[in-house]
Amino acid sequence: MTDEMTAAPIFQVKYRQRYIDVANNQRNLGRLFRYDGKAVVTGPCGDQMEFYLRIRQQRITKATFVTSGCSPSIACGSILTTLIKGRTVAVARQITAQDIINALRNLPESHHHCAQLAVHTFQQALLQWPGYEACFPDESNRPEATNNPKQEE
Repeated sequence: MTDEMTAAPIFQVKYRQRYIDVANNQRNLGRLFRYDGKAVVTGPCGDQMEFYLRIRQQRITKATFVTSGCSPSIACGSILTTLIKGRTVAVARQITAQDIINALRNLPESHHHCAQLAVHTFQQALLQWPGYEACFPDESNRPEATNNPKQEE
């Protein structure tokens, strides 16, 4: 039996079907050339992610991403775009890395930082949206614009 013949079953055992589906069938992958918010963030592992947002009347109407990362980074970016699309900015900005991990159903713990990278990149893109200040005028603890995703403990 060749290595190629044994690799697929090992991959299927290690990861659940939802994760495999999202990693293999990416959603919303690509750049937007007309966007309201964009961010590029490099994670602690060296993976880079870009997020693009189109926002109308404080609702995310389109979200896309690009990453140079591994399949878990692709899966995290992909699932996050599906979680935020159609939601109001106020609701979408509350999505956490744990929400992504739950949605993927068993993202390996060694790749939880990919979920954090996706959330952080999305939040940074949101901060670039010109309507952010008007949407949250009383926000005293506005997230800092940074290229460093925080690791959840």
